[in-house]
Amino acid sequence: MSGRIWAHFACLLGQAMFLLLFGYMTPEFGLAPAIIVLAMLSICVNMAEGTTYGIVPFVIPAQMPVVSALVAAGGTLGAPIALNLFFRTMNNYMAFKMYSIYVLVSALSVFALFMDLGNAKCDEDNLAAIVPMPVHGLKVLPCEKEQLWQQGNVEDGKIQVSTWIKPMNLAVPPDPVAPTIDARDAHTPDEWVKRNPRMVRLTGDHPFNSEPPMHVLQEVGWVTPPSLFVVRNHGAAPKVFWETQRLEVTGVPSRCELSMDDSISGRTGTIVSTPVTFVCSENLLKQQSVTRTKTIGFNWGPAAVGNSVWAGIRLSDLL
Repeated sequence: MSGRIWAHFACLLGQAMFLLLFGYMTPEFGLAPAIIVLAMLSICVNMAEGTTYGIVPFVIPAQMPVVSALVAAGGTLGAPIALNLFFRTMNNYMAFKMYSIYVLVSALSVFALFMDLGNAKCDEDNLAAIVPMPVHGLKVLPCEKEQLWQQGNVEDGKIQVSTWIKPMNLAVPPDPVAPTIDARDAHTPDEWVKRNPRMVRLTGDHPFNSEPPMHVLQEVGWVTPPSLFVVRNHGAAPKVFWETQRLEVTGVPSRCELSMDDSISGRTGTIVSTPVTFVCSENLLKQQSVTRTKTIGFNWGPAAVGNSVWAGIRLSDLL
């Protein structure tokens, strides 16, 4: 983890240096030096974004989506702050110079991360003390904080959600799975899949691109049942069955094979559950085509969206 922090500091320091240098790029220097400095600044900016999200998963692992959203929001907020503090109150050359000091202070604040690496050490420093587990040679990291996570169990119609703040449960509606194969899927590669007949098919019988009617999505509540979840497809649904599906991990010192039952047993890693909202980028495309210029794509309505709770072991723990 300390290496990630040092890399982040170096990228921010590079930003500050090239911002300061760009503030001296007056017309007398010519266009070429300014472009070179600007290119180097752009490289540092993009590298810093990468190092930022290299640290995010270790801040509060159980709340990674929240931390990631806050970091993204902070970046968005930084733009108007810089605009109003510097570029609207002084000339551009001075603004870039002052902005470099602003970034330098941010770079120095990175050292505060060294004061508490508790969450990061939980995942990283214990690599030296990996405990072998008896499941296909897999190993799991011992970490006391992991025990605070819920394990995605469904009890009394509610699912436990991973959190360090307080116990949390979300209501899970029953999944209205169709009892038989839809006639529209007959004689297609998907004739083995049982699908909810209320789903709105946007591309004919095959491939299956579908969203639920809006009123149905609202009726089921916050968590969307799998059979009513938006589907974006380019071909046939792969024939994957829980009983026979295997996950093979190669390219690691201990090659292993994992069944689906193994993956939820808790023996290969701590089971966590995370609520996730999925939104298709083409949501409301039909309405956009009606009100604005004709767009390219399917006639997606307002229901190309769904909430789900994903439960299982983290890939980082498995590896």
